Amino acid sequence: MRNYRTMIALSCAVIASVPTRPQAQVSGFVVTLGADTVQVERVSRAGNKVEGVVVLRSPTTILVNYSATLTADGRIATTFIPRAAAR
Repeated sequence: MRNYRTMIALSCAVIASVPTRPQAQVSGFVVTLGADTVQVERVSRAGNKVEGVVVLRSPTTILVNYSATLTADGRIATTFIPRAAAR
């Protein structure tokens, strides 16, 4: 669980560092270990809302949807990770 929170905080920080624009900003990440893909993530930001979905493949496949609200200066104010994903 701790790795998920760190990963989500890092993703929010990366997308929060980009200046706000009227339309949503979308980014994606692919994490590999050798030739194996172990994680895929999609993050979008619209105004002060950040939403993302992560697929982890190790040791089992897990799908995590998350959202965060940012303060006016770009800090993370609140986060939401559904309890089922917080294993």
